[in-house]
Amino acid sequence: MKRAVRSFILAITLLFAAPAAADPIPAKVLYSGSVVGFTAETTLFEVDGLFRRFTVSGTVDADDFEKSKVIVEIEAKSVDTGNSSRDEHLRDPDFFHVTKHPNLRFETTGIRKTGEGKYAVSGNFTILKTTKPVTINVTTSIEDSGKVKVLRVEGGLKVNRHTYGLDYESSTFEPDIKDTVKIKFDLRFLAK
Repeated sequence: MKRAVRSFILAITLLFAAPAAADPIPAKVLYSGSVVGFTAETTLFEVDGLFRRFTVSGTVDADDFEKSKVIVEIEAKSVDTGNSSRDEHLRDPDFFHVTKHPNLRFETTGIRKTGEGKYAVSGNFTILKTTKPVTINVTTSIEDSGKVKVLRVEGGLKVNRHTYGLDYESSTFEPDIKDTVKIKFDLRFLAK
């Protein structure tokens, strides 16, 4: 009887001491190889820009991307179009108002596979004080150097700037800014 009780206690101890299922892998971004940018059009030309500073937190699963969940925080004052006076204007209250709204933000709410290496990523996108649901079509691929595996995630979306309160209209002597802005990204994560 004592032996049966000891065996039972040992079995219970081992059951509760067994390692739990693996926790999700934290997102490990390779910032030197990642870009978040945009293209805005005027009636005369396009303006390409990027954000020099952003962070990605959450989890990324290279084996089952649908399980990934991330938050991307983009530092608005890091906007760079290659023209310092335009960049300063983008930082002021006419556009991003960076002293009042320092970050743009995207947070996933769901990911659905749409094809081989293709996904529809749903989430909430915030610019200024406005948050709207969006769906971004992304492609994923694995890059393997032999030393390290990297998950590459590329995508983009078009947004109407007025939806987010970016209502600045050009003066008489400037070309008109079109309503639609293309946001694009190319992110690289260390894969497990």
